Amino acid sequence: MARVPQVHPSSSEAYAHLGLLEARQERYEDAVPLYRRALDLDSRVPGLRLNLGLALFKAGEMKEALQEFYPLLKSAPPSSSDMQRLVILIGMCYYGLEEYTKATPYIKEAAASDPQNLPLRLTLAHSCLWSKQYQCVLDTYHEILMLNAESAEADMLAGEALDELKNYAGAIEQFAPP
Repeated sequence: MARVPQVHPSSSEAYAHLGLLEARQERYEDAVPLYRRALDLDSRVPGLRLNLGLALFKAGEMKEALQEFYPLLKSAPPSSSDMQRLVILIGMCYYGLEEYTKATPYIKEAAASDPQNLPLRLTLAHSCLWSKQYQCVLDTYHEILMLNAESAEADMLAGEALDELKNYAGAIEQFAPP
C-alpha cells in the first residue's frame, strides 16, 4: 500500500483509494492528507470532497469539514439525498462546535425531512435549548411525544424551556412524577 504513491505519484485516484482505506479503518487523521493530495492532483474525482469532509468530521475537525460541505451543499440538487445528508452534516458540525444558533436551522431542516427520526429531534431540542430558542424546544417536544410518549429526556428539555420562559408551574408539572 505504501508503494502506490511511489509507483503512481500523480494518480489522484490512487491517493483517494488510500484515503478510503484509512477511513475504513477509522484512521481519519491519516485519511485527510491522502484525500487532500488527491484533490490537489485532480479535484474532479467523484465523491472525493465529500469523503474528505467526512474524514474531517469524524476526526473532530468541524470547521475544516464545514469548508468542504458548504460548496457541496450549494451544488447539490434540491431535495436530493445528497442535499439532505449535507444539511445534517453541516448542522452537526455547528452542533459539535457548540454554535447552536447556527446548528438549529440545519438540524430543523434535517428533522423535517426525516419525521420518524427521534434522536435527531432530541438533538434539535438540545440545540434549541442551548441557543435559547425556547419555543423551538416546546414545538420539538410535542413532535417527540408523537414518536415516543414516554420520553423522559423530552420532558426534561420541555421543563427546562418552561423554566427559562418563567412558566414555573408548567416546569414543575414537567418535572413532577405522573
